[in-house]
This record gives sequence, structure tokens and C-alpha cells, in this order.
Amino acid sequence: MRALLVVLVVTLFALMCPPLPAALVTASGLGGAVTIAGVVPVAVREGLAMRDMMLPANTDLHFVLGLSSRNPAGFDAALRAVYDPHNPMYRHFLAAETITTRFGPDPAQVQALKQWLVSQGLHPQPWAGSMLLDVRGTAARVSTAFGIGMWRYRPAAQLALKSAVSVDAANRIVPSFAPDRDPRVPSQFSGLITSIVGLQGTIQPVAQAVAHAAPAARPRRGPAGGYDPAQIAGAYDFKPLYAAGYHAANTRVAIVEFAPYDPADIRAYDTWAGVNSTIHNIAVGDSTGSHTGSIEATLDIELLSSTAPGATIDVYNAPNDATGVGLLDAYSAVVSAGNAQVLGLTWVTCEAAALQIKGLVPDEHALFKQLALLGTTIVSATGDAGAYACSDSRGASTSLASQPTVNLPASDPYSLAVAATDLTVRTTSGVSAIGYETAWSCNATHSPACAHTGFKGLGSGGGVSTVFQTGDTYGDDMSWQIGPGVGNKFSGGARQVPDVAISGSSGISI
Repeated sequence: MRALLVVLVVTLFALMCPPLPAALVTASGLGGAVTIAGVVPVAVREGLAMRDMMLPANTDLHFVLGLSSRNPAGFDAALRAVYDPHNPMYRHFLAAETITTRFGPDPAQVQALKQWLVSQGLHPQPWAGSMLLDVRGTAARVSTAFGIGMWRYRPAAQLALKSAVSVDAANRIVPSFAPDRDPRVPSQFSGLITSIVGLQGTIQPVAQAVAHAAPAARPRRGPAGGYDPAQIAGAYDFKPLYAAGYHAANTRVAIVEFAPYDPADIRAYDTWAGVNSTIHNIAVGDSTGSHTGSIEATLDIELLSSTAPGATIDVYNAPNDATGVGLLDAYSAVVSAGNAQVLGLTWVTCEAAALQIKGLVPDEHALFKQLALLGTTIVSATGDAGAYACSDSRGASTSLASQPTVNLPASDPYSLAVAATDLTVRTTSGVSAIGYETAWSCNATHSPACAHTGFKGLGSGGGVSTVFQTGDTYGDDMSWQIGPGVGNKFSGGARQVPDVAISGSSGISI
């Protein structure tokens, strides 16, 4: 009762005494201030979210500042050159240090920014040269530094506080917490800071592995009835590569996971498959992890090690927070390491939800451009909710279910978007080869077991991006999207996914 009384008193005080206006809070020692627009969620701006209570003053916040390139035109020119077969710089990829030196933010400006943050009682983390700067601090310090109030919110039409993310009738995601106004920073940093991500709790990446028991008719050569590595190698003609000695030796593959994998399962699978996985664990931020999604992390490693047994696997394990910070930090860590030939991504966020965190998509895109200049091939799953990516019931935005959309990071132009097929393997005299292949789907009407995911059940993700298209603000070249059926009245020059497809279900053996 006493605790409840304290909460009620604090809440009432906060409602009656909101934070000082930004102009007053930021006036001291700033010499003028500028606003970082768009940080306040749409639901808050449009009055669709109601303040519930202020975040406790000692609440720890972790956010990232997006930083601008000192030479964006030069960066884009270098990126075009290394992917143009007619350019002398074709495939002359740059080292991470070179990218930072030539195109990264001005180090002097970054240092000045860090000093200001420290003066505000905040804690900037070591800067690794990427387009992000991590910062930590209490809600009270963040509020004072940026002239904002940090509040918990609930949908305007509901009386009870939601601990999970809510979506209103207008498809605006109501954050669990967010600022009540856009942050302000000293005017000297107006050209440096492009975004602030992490001050609202909205979405979490979703794992794409779905555990289902394989029907009795399906093959039993692999664990739990799936295909074994030899069947996959036969179907996709890997064996000539193996015979020539290509086993991915001297290849470093980074994978980003938002849940821990099961080491015992990895060891058991390695023994069964006759491989010896080389795994390096890299913790990103407060990556204590949760066991939700560990099937995904374990499966990613096992499929990779069994089909590319010579590869070194770097597992970047990041916190699956609801702010987007863990996601950006993980990609930034891969950029800073600068040593991955391939980056595999199997955790996704639908575009419609990601767009409601201002700065998340541009920051992710900027990191992917750095990876492209490093020569890293980004491979991303397209999701398993068909054309309705936001309808995945394991995600946050289930009331967006009927809105056709695709998933990030697969829809980013610098990502190779990989869909799933239902593969039939034909075996003759002990030799496996592809029988036939169809797009993987599981209609909710015909299979109740698939109704738990997706607006129309399970299905390989695909569709047209609403973010990336010819003439957009990112200026990416989409001319490479060619082929039968690609140019049509529905695409309108937009990024289309998938690019390729591979077996993504247990399959049928004949």
C-alpha cells in the first residue's frame, strides 16, 4: 500500500509539473540549440498515446546518436566504383580504418560531442569509428541534457497500462516509453547528429526459425526428419565445389543473434555431421540474452557449419531490446571489426514497424553501405509471414496484420534477400539431386498448425518495399533489379524481395 501511494504521488506530481521547456533547459552553456526532429513517436504527436507516468529518474537508458559522414558524395562515389566492373577500382574494397579516415564523421567534432555529453552527466561509450555513438545515462540526466521529459505511455482508448507494445486503430504503434518532445542539442552539433535512436520502446527483431514436427512421409536422414548436408549439397550442386577443395576455408562469416545458442546441441550436431565448428563469441552491449529464439541461433550455426565446414563463424550476440539499439550496435560491431566476408541475418523487423522509430532505418542503411564498401556480402532472410510481414504473432505489431509489407533487413538494397522453398530431393543410386521446388507456404485455412503465424498462415516472405525505391532519399541505384517479371506496373521502381530462394522446410524425399 505504501509503495502504491508513492507511485500515485509521484505520478500526480509529474502530471502537474512537467519538465521545463526545452528552450529553458538547454539554454545553459549551449550558445543556442537545434532540434533533432521526429524522435517523438507518431502516436504521441497525434495524441493517440496518453502519458501514464514519468520514467523513474534513475532509469538507465541506452541510446545511439547517428553521425553524418564528412564526405557523403565521396563515400557514394567510392561505393559505386568498387561494384562497377568497368571501373579500375572494381572489387578493391576498403579497410574499416580507411573508410573511417576518408568518410567517417569528423573525429574532432565527435570528441567535442563526447565532452558535452560528459558535461551533462551522460556516459558516451568508446567510439569505434562507425556512424554511431553509443551513450548511456539515467532518465533524469537524459531529460535535462536534451530538454525532454521521458514518459510511459498507453493507448488513448484504453485505461490500463500495457506492458507490451500496443497498436491503435490507425496503425500507429503506441510506445511503452518515449520522450514528450523532440530532443535539442547544441547548435554546433547540428551537422553532426542525424538521429537519436533508443529513447522509445517500440519493436523487437523476430526470429525466423519455427519448430514443427516433420510428417512421417518426410526424410529421416537428418535430425528430426530434415535433410542432411549431403542431400542439400546434392540438390544445389555443391559437390563439384567440395571436390575442387572449396569448403569455405579462410572465410569469415558473421552472424547476428538476439538470443543465445545451445552449445550442447551444436556439439551433438557436429558429431553427427562429422564437422568441427570454429565459433567465436562476441558480446555486444548488455547481451545477457534470453532463451527465446535460441532455436534460431542454434539452427543458424548448424546449417552454416555443415554446408561450409571450413568457415570461421563469429557469433555477435546482442540484446533483443525494444528500442532498436541492440540491432544497430550489433551491425556497428561487425563494421568496426571489418573482417567478415559474409554477414548472415535471420532476425527481421517489418518495414511498417521499423519506420515508426525515427532514424532506425537510415542508421541501419548507413551501416550496410559501410559493410558493402568493406566487401561484406549481407545475406538476410525474408521472413515467414508471406506478404504480410507485420502479422507475425511473435512480433509486436500484430494489428498491422492485413497491411502488405516486407521485412528489413532483407529489403535493404545492400542485402541479398533469401526466401524459403519447399524442396523435393530425388535420390538415385544413393546420389541426391533436386527433384522439384516450390515456394514454401502453409495456408492457415488448410493447416491449423500454421495459423499461429501470419495473416494467412506461414509463408516465405516477399513483396515490394515501401522504403527503398528509385528516386528515394537514399539515392540507391535500383537498375540491377532486372529479369523476367521484375519490371512491372506493381513494382514502380521499388526494391523487390526475394532475390534468391533455398530450401527452408523439412521437404519431401522421393
